[in-house]
Amino acid sequence: MGIRGPIPKSAESREFEGGAAHRPMPPPRPSGLPPGIKWDRPKGLPSAGKRYWDAYVEHMSLNGTLAPIDRFGLETICLLHADVIELERDKRRYIRLMAQKAKAEGRKLEGSARNEFERSVEGARLDRTIRATRAELSRERERHGLSPAARVRLQGGDAAASTPTRGVQAEVNEIESLIQ
Repeated sequence: MGIRGPIPKSAESREFEGGAAHRPMPPPRPSGLPPGIKWDRPKGLPSAGKRYWDAYVEHMSLNGTLAPIDRFGLETICLLHADVIELERDKRRYIRLMAQKAKAEGRKLEGSARNEFERSVEGARLDRTIRATRAELSRERERHGLSPAARVRLQGGDAAASTPTRGVQAEVNEIESLIQ
């Protein structure tokens, strides 16, 4: 396979040299990160983990719940996400291989390839691993306030007042004051 064009320039060099088409540069995305905290992705994260890292850092910075100590927990969460994705991909691949093998042997599967997979020893072991990884991921997300219930618990009673129903309540109070 050949090389697909030149290596893309960094944002800094494009800003310094200008764009190739001499169009205005797009505005930078606001980071919203607390000042003085460097939030580069950790080395060694798989590509799926990198995507989750970016999403979580952006989410937590917008909510104002990002702290320097969260870096280590976020790395664990992103690695767990990547592991779950890889395990589920392996499960789908194994199910496809079982179906192809049965077809090549001229054997009819009872139910489907998925049923056959879940009855096998390897399938049961892989399912247990996926469930355990998902449970650990859920615990870590709860611990860091990355689910709605955990976010309310960590923010205290003020979080309930900042929900979208607050605007509805203000309208109701306004209508009630007009009635009286």
